Amino acid sequence: MKKPLLTIFSLLLIVFTGCQSSDVKVKELELREKELELRERELNLQQVQSNDGTQNASNSQSNGNTKYNRENTYTPTEQELKEDLYRREISSPKEYLSVSYTYRVNLISNTIIEGTITNTASIAGFKNVKMTVYFKSKTDVVLGKETFTVMEFVPANGSVSFRYKISGWWSDVVSSTYSIVSAEPY
Repeated sequence: MKKPLLTIFSLLLIVFTGCQSSDVKVKELELREKELELRERELNLQQVQSNDGTQNASNSQSNGNTKYNRENTYTPTEQELKEDLYRREISSPKEYLSVSYTYRVNLISNTIIEGTITNTASIAGFKNVKMTVYFKSKTDVVLGKETFTVMEFVPANGSVSFRYKISGWWSDVVSSTYSIVSAEPY
């Protein structure tokens, strides 16, 4: 009983595999082509490494952090990526620093500016933020300006409060704007 069932099953398997659709055969051929391409790349990489063995050895000795991927192209390390990001952030602090503030006049006619400096840089912290506040009339004419330095540390992804006092006040002030002049990295 087992032998006829096995024979029938074998015949069905043969018939089924012989009747595969052309799409399946095409997919199999594509997969085999990709496999051959990958093997060819590996062989080429091995040949390049064996021919350039001394040069790669000297490169890896000079910089232990250097990495190469399968196609033998340079891949930066995490530390190198962080250093690059840090350099970009410290080169343009104005892009990462923002200020929110209010101003008021006290009883003895001094202008008090109070606010917060926020740093959106991921790695770089800044200190000694120099800023200018422009006081404007209702027709947007600059009546006066005050440039001052907030001598605080503003950490990466952090903020710091400040308070600055100006002697005097312009009577027709309706609004103000600010600009960051400079900041030092720390």
